[in-house]
Amino acid sequence: MTCRTLSIVVCSRNGRARLIPLLASVAALRVPARTCVELVFVDNGSNDGTRELVLGFNHGVRLTYVHEPTPGHSRALNHGVEASSGEVLLFTDDDAVVDADWLAGYARAAESYPDGGYFFGVIRPVFPTGFTPPAWTRLAPRSISGRYQGSDAIRYRRFSRDSYPIGVNMALRRSALPSQRPFDERLGPGGRAGVMDGADTYLGRRMIEAGFAAYYIPWAIVTHRIPAERVGWNYLCARARSSGFASATYRYSGNGGTAVISSLRLWSRLLRARMLAATTAVFGSSGDARRWSLEAQKVEGAIAGLAGRMKRVWKTL
Repeated sequence: MTCRTLSIVVCSRNGRARLIPLLASVAALRVPARTCVELVFVDNGSNDGTRELVLGFNHGVRLTYVHEPTPGHSRALNHGVEASSGEVLLFTDDDAVVDADWLAGYARAAESYPDGGYFFGVIRPVFPTGFTPPAWTRLAPRSISGRYQGSDAIRYRRFSRDSYPIGVNMALRRSALPSQRPFDERLGPGGRAGVMDGADTYLGRRMIEAGFAAYYIPWAIVTHRIPAERVGWNYLCARARSSGFASATYRYSGNGGTAVISSLRLWSRLLRARMLAATTAVFGSSGDARRWSLEAQKVEGAIAGLAGRMKRVWKTL
């Protein structure tokens, strides 16, 4: 009997202490009929016993173990894509736990929406025992705040902040990928640009621009364990700057004149964000003040990223 293959891609560097809950949840997945599942695990240079744990664990699915010694999350993801054989690739992180119907949810979505290039689902954050996150963490990225929309699938044809995939819970159709190494290795942890994220967002933008639709899938659920330090103000500011830097890295590709115009627009946005942050701190709510402060940090990162792009372009003139 023939079956369609779905590949689960997980990358980890020294994640042994985090991996057991994830591996147990993969072993407990409910697999639809006529579906084959492979787990592609990319060990990104671990030295903490990760290899022994993964190879010795009873996953309940076929395992492909890949060793990539050079650090870089996007580099590891690309190796995972190359080593996989599935028609649909599912991605999550080593500090997550997937719902028992997570794989079946994405399998159903890929069948129901053939125009979909990528799919993303619900992220439910779980914080350390006794820790109550501040109310303003709703302003944090969805991978931390758990924000999502409704209970029905939503189709996107244009890229927006509500339609970008997040690596802890997304699925990609292989035939929609722009290449066999689709993740920009400049971006993400360990990337050459030195930013925390951006590779998944950039890939999502490229896929929509190529004509594929994106779908939010509310029945594909992942629980994401969030340490307390990742909802601290300093971390969120650094994350906002990183996000802005990454966006400038992949969005700007024009000439010097275009760059100058973009730079002026960014400085105008920065001035507005700083003014609103200062105003709302005095006359508004603390949540609004923090929201505009994070926006200012993001724009500062974008200005720095654009300056770097301009410098590299001008060196070639």
